[in-house]
Amino acid sequence: MDEEEYQTCLTCGFLAKLDAHYEGPPPYVYEFSDKERQTGNIRKVYLSKDNDIYAFPHCHVNAFPLSSEISEYRKENSSWEHQAIRQVVVKKRMCRSWHPYTPGFSPQQHLEQVRMEQLEIDRRRFENEMNQSNRNFQIFLTVVVLIFAIAEIFIPAAFPNGWPWLQGIFGSLPPPPPPMPEF
Repeated sequence: MDEEEYQTCLTCGFLAKLDAHYEGPPPYVYEFSDKERQTGNIRKVYLSKDNDIYAFPHCHVNAFPLSSEISEYRKENSSWEHQAIRQVVVKKRMCRSWHPYTPGFSPQQHLEQVRMEQLEIDRRRFENEMNQSNRNFQIFLTVVVLIFAIAEIFIPAAFPNGWPWLQGIFGSLPPPPPPMPEF
């Protein structure tokens, strides 16, 4: 997201309902439905017949302390909770963590989506770096092979008898000529 853009929690996929008192298995974070986003009325989360959750607004990535802002707004304006929630979630903010809300996705699914997108970006960057590194290595090998090819062409022309000291190192000296017969 562009850092210069201002967004609202209302349109963010990380706006969540959190139950800090629930001691059962996860999830502790639930989706803020479209209706809840528009009205500010948070409905209970029904887990079972006897187990309801009374949740409060929460930023799933902890970009802003929404509960504190709601409490402050209620104190300053003597408003109902749903009015305070509505005012806090429509407030324009500069948030680097903002991610567009997709109806039906939980905040956790939005977070997973962001992480997968970042992972894909990192994978592409790594792949590009590896391709560049491979290209550089191939260019280096090509230059080395060209140098050896040029040397293979010009050395025999410059030294038709070879380089005896070089041939001695590699053990490829021709055998000495046979002794001349005496007459």
